[in-house]
Amino acid sequence: MATVLPVEIARMITDYIQDKKTFLNLLTDVSFLGPIGQNHAQFKYPSEADLLGASGSFLDGITAGGGRCARYVKRLYLPGSGFLQRELYKLLQTILQALPNLEDLQVHRSWWMVFPFGFNLQALFESPPPFQLQGFGWYTPGNLDRVGLDWFLSHQISLERLFLPSLNTSPSPFTPTLPRLRILHALDNVAARRFLTGNQVTQLKLERDDIHELDDTTLRTVVFCVSRFALLGSLSTVVARMPNLERLEINASAQSIPLTLVRLAMLKGAAKLRHLRILTCETVTGRTHVGESPWDYRDVAIAFNSLPSLTHMTVQLTYAPSFPEYYCFARGAARPVKLRSVRPAPEWWQDDWVDDYVVVPFEPGDKRMGYTGHLLHAAREVLPISVESHIS
Repeated sequence: MATVLPVEIARMITDYIQDKKTFLNLLTDVSFLGPIGQNHAQFKYPSEADLLGASGSFLDGITAGGGRCARYVKRLYLPGSGFLQRELYKLLQTILQALPNLEDLQVHRSWWMVFPFGFNLQALFESPPPFQLQGFGWYTPGNLDRVGLDWFLSHQISLERLFLPSLNTSPSPFTPTLPRLRILHALDNVAARRFLTGNQVTQLKLERDDIHELDDTTLRTVVFCVSRFALLGSLSTVVARMPNLERLEINASAQSIPLTLVRLAMLKGAAKLRHLRILTCETVTGRTHVGESPWDYRDVAIAFNSLPSLTHMTVQLTYAPSFPEYYCFARGAARPVKLRSVRPAPEWWQDDWVDDYVVVPFEPGDKRMGYTGHLLHAAREVLPISVESHIS
């Protein structure tokens, strides 16, 4: 993952650069994506003319002097729209064939576009790529042609991270072997099953609610699981088939936090679960998506009691694309703490969910989680035995 420098240090470095070409040649992370605002209305994607200009300038820079600078490019981020424009498509083809040390390739979405009939990666490269990727992500909506994808991945045996959208139903003559694949982010279980089978995937993220359709063989190695839409009922049958599951992230936006905490006993089949992270649709005003029921340590104690292996539970405080915050409960701790990410938008598979965050104080009068003060007194009155066992 790229190191994020403080703004002050980054400015000191860039002040010494006199021309744009030198600046581009210094980068190991190269992005042709536009700036991202705080909401979809502020998203601004580069125009075709801007993409053509930037691509041409970048290609000139990396091929000058016999291509010496090209070997420094490690990560490349491209807009999916570039592959629908003939002239830009040819430029991107040439750029990709000129990057021998590329490690991470991501193709991101444009809101107005889709590949309805499946995009063929084999047609994009024509000959085997010159690089060995560690990470590949195709975030553009629509199908990928399965035959072209399998051809591309058969030349990427060093791949460790993979994100896939839906795959079309075209038959493929073979299934690529990816001995280093550990991180899989799939749109649905069709794509997930395709690359869970026969590989040792330890971190799995699914965007749809059909995770329960995956079989035991494909889930046995999973240690991290992020399920964006599956309900607790579906997850209860899945976690029991994940004997190595230690961290689980669920989405509670369809119900209140108290009800979610009470129903966590449904996950008791996860015998090794250590950290549970709960996402909500809470905003900075503190209003949850469904209901505004207050909750307190009594509800948290019920959850800890029902899941004996659980040591930490974090609940999302704010819905923010960068530097997210969580309310963290630890088994045996009398008070929760507020955690804030130490870097923007930490990757779901990489952060330690506790160690990669810092404890920050709550602002005076902060009531976003529904209660303040006297939590232990109220909890003891309701659950004197169970709660004492957790906070003593």
